[in-house]
Amino acid sequence: MNLTFVVVGLFVLVYAGLVLIALRRPLLARLALREAVRRPGQSAIVVLGLMVGTVAIFSSQVMGDSFRESQTQEAFVSWGHVDMVAAEGGRFFDPAIASELAADPGLKSSLAGVQGGIELPSSVVDLDRGNAKPFVMLVGFDPATQGAFGSYVLTDGKSTLGRDLANDQVLVSASLAGALEARTGDRLRIVVGPNQAVELRVAGIAQAEGPGSYTLRPALFTPIANLGSLLGGQGINVIRLAAPGEGQAELDRAREVAPKVRAALQTLAGGASIALREAKSEDVNAKIKQAEMDRSIFGGLSLFIALAGAALVVNLGLALAEERRPRHAVLRALGLGRSGTVILSVLEGALYSLAAVVAALAPGALIGLVIVRALEGSSLLYSRPVESRSGLLLYTIAPGSVALSIAIGALIVLATLFATSIRSSRMQISSAIRNLPEPAGRRKRSVWRTVFVTGLGLGSLAALVPGNLSIRLVGGVGLVILASALVGGRISDRLRATLAGAALAIWAAAAVATAAAVFSWDPLVLGLSALVAVFGLSLMVASNLRMLEIPAGMLQGGVRATLRPSLAYLSRRPLRAGLGIGAFAIVLALMTMSSVFVATYLDQSRSTLSEFDIRVSAPTTAGVTIPDSVRAQILRDVAMPTRPYRGEVTLSTNPSAPQEDVYLPLYSLTPDQLAAGPFQLASRESRFKSDAEVWAAMAQDPHLVVTPVYQNPGMTLTLAGPDGPVHFRVAGATRTIGLWGLAGSEAAMARFATLGVGTTILAKTAPGADATAVARQIQREVFGQGAEATTIKEMFEAAARGPQAGVEAIQLVMGIGLLVGVLSLGILALRAVIERRRAIGMLRALGYRPAQVLAGIVSEGLITATCGALVGIGIGLVMGLISLHAFLGGGSLAIDGSSLALTVGLVYLAVLVVTIPPALRAARLPAVEALRVEY
Repeated sequence: MNLTFVVVGLFVLVYAGLVLIALRRPLLARLALREAVRRPGQSAIVVLGLMVGTVAIFSSQVMGDSFRESQTQEAFVSWGHVDMVAAEGGRFFDPAIASELAADPGLKSSLAGVQGGIELPSSVVDLDRGNAKPFVMLVGFDPATQGAFGSYVLTDGKSTLGRDLANDQVLVSASLAGALEARTGDRLRIVVGPNQAVELRVAGIAQAEGPGSYTLRPALFTPIANLGSLLGGQGINVIRLAAPGEGQAELDRAREVAPKVRAALQTLAGGASIALREAKSEDVNAKIKQAEMDRSIFGGLSLFIALAGAALVVNLGLALAEERRPRHAVLRALGLGRSGTVILSVLEGALYSLAAVVAALAPGALIGLVIVRALEGSSLLYSRPVESRSGLLLYTIAPGSVALSIAIGALIVLATLFATSIRSSRMQISSAIRNLPEPAGRRKRSVWRTVFVTGLGLGSLAALVPGNLSIRLVGGVGLVILASALVGGRISDRLRATLAGAALAIWAAAAVATAAAVFSWDPLVLGLSALVAVFGLSLMVASNLRMLEIPAGMLQGGVRATLRPSLAYLSRRPLRAGLGIGAFAIVLALMTMSSVFVATYLDQSRSTLSEFDIRVSAPTTAGVTIPDSVRAQILRDVAMPTRPYRGEVTLSTNPSAPQEDVYLPLYSLTPDQLAAGPFQLASRESRFKSDAEVWAAMAQDPHLVVTPVYQNPGMTLTLAGPDGPVHFRVAGATRTIGLWGLAGSEAAMARFATLGVGTTILAKTAPGADATAVARQIQREVFGQGAEATTIKEMFEAAARGPQAGVEAIQLVMGIGLLVGVLSLGILALRAVIERRRAIGMLRALGYRPAQVLAGIVSEGLITATCGALVGIGIGLVMGLISLHAFLGGGSLAIDGSSLALTVGLVYLAVLVVTIPPALRAARLPAVEALRVEY
């Protein structure tokens, strides 16, 4: 039983119950419908306000569906019909093992195909175009067995299994052809290692479908026989196996047959050391986990917006209750009970909520699809600066997501309106008919309130017991609410709100301090702490707004008289004002946190641009050096033998979810380089007192590495080595992005001796030299060796695309939250006109001019927005600084001030737009009409 089934089932039960009530009490149903359609303009405003939360929820669901579909289909496309691969850690072995495996009578009926093959990283030079491309996958296949894995479809419309390829021909993938600007007939020089090169001609360009999309990386495809002169008859280094079926059925069949294949390998000569992987299934599962993690991140953001939207719904519900109060009182006088009033309000709210969630689907889908497009199906979030891999972009809206969003949105709105209707149903009929305030001191303690308070107390105490910090945080919040409810009537509301807000803020700070003490930086804890702190401080600020009367008293008479009523109304009901402030503050806090985190990350990355200017990469050619023609323009350089690791990486911080198919260059540092300290470190393990100690330890310990990829010194990385797992410990995090991969001593990288050896050079240009021009000159002279020269700045810009797109997506989602805050202020202004009709008439009778009434109501919105901005930005800066130390290892604080200032400016403009119309309505209200008693 999944969440969607439970929530949709609850939605159906609730609305079925409401339909049954409407059928049994048709008068209330007709009254609810009449109230909903009596004022179309007002109803449209209500629906608009109620739909915002559902827009956020549905957009996150659309993103999650599209992310999952894009990622899983990417895995299916990249493997084609290859379900399992058998290899010996990159070593070559006898091709007869593949033939014997295919001939095994126990496997024939369970496998669709078995193929011995070759997969090697290579560098390619197009001798006719003068272009080079490193990091190219060379795929050797057997045309005789290719039928089970599909035909290569060429851009000219032809298809081939490879039998028609001459012994000097090769197929190139579409992405590689684009990088090389290659054409059919071009001569390619392919290098896989020292003194291992061959020239082949382009027979065609394979489209990105079927086997032509294998690995989704730049690739070459050629029959194994064409690689004889390159490899010298060493054999094969991989066996590809296909299971019958398509999609999930294919994965299921592969899972069933995998144990049989492993058992068969054990019986073959030389097969005992060959390991079998269910490669496609592993990749699909990893992509699903990755997509669900992305869904949870954006879903969490939408949850915050939905919570902020709950404050909007509360204000809308109370505004409707205030507007309906005299008419409901008349119905009470005619014999309608309190439960009937609640039912009437809930039926009307059900109409609004259902209309709101349906109306929210189109904008929610649009926002979700825009974000999916911006993130390229989420593949942009996981792009790497030293590897080109294509991603798929698919748009998907699952029916279950539509149903779940409708159900969640409608139930949240309905539950909130139900709570507000219970509160508003408590009325003195005579006062309500005359639209007068409720007399003080007449509330009686209800049995249901006692039950609720008891349940809240027991639940909160139970939540404090588990070790989960998030649950304990929620339990503490419940106890604060309980204590605030119990002291009601014994102390002033202002003091009660102040104490409750302070307790919430302190409890949130305690949760963060606990997380820091145990070094458990759970994003959920940080997010909940920010939420609790924001609403706690918002409540404190709202309950003490009266303190602003002190500076207001120093103003001139007219301005002072205009502001004092506004301050009095805001401070008189701190909970209501706190909700308005909090709706703004939580969104601005999240936007500030993201601005701080991403701006600091990019600032730290930019600071590394000064260490090196150029990166030269020759992944298959050892001994590449800086050409003599540019040597005078190079101030210093670090040349490192490089091995191209591609495989599984398991992190000690998340051992249950290994990263699959990761490309990670392995750099070897000589003793002299380690003694000189080749790179600047951004952070290091606490046991090292200086960078020099890190380099000295690396020279002695073959398990220590430095890297810019994994920024948590002390963590352990496990790679799949030729002879079993290889464990590395991150001693320090380097600054330069040019060292993307792992750097260790020669002894550390000797365990990957079966991998080919290339060269990576990081160079710093001399003062006055143009790094881009020098890189282009190097490229022209070394491209024949399969090398590529690029500037570090270009690498940084490519690497920054993902984080920048991510923060822009977050800001777009947060924009929905800002809409919640703006609409909240509009509703508060509308409530002021409805609720204070008589008070406004009294002010007008005492001499207040229309302009003062207008300015007073608008000033309430501006004061609320200002308080929300101060609280939100303040909490966002604090939480951003905490996140900085937790996830980026510290550093100087940076913030995208211009973007944040623009956001705040637009907020103030929007506040004016939504508060001026109701304020004009109040200002134009004649005093006599406002004071008239309506029956």
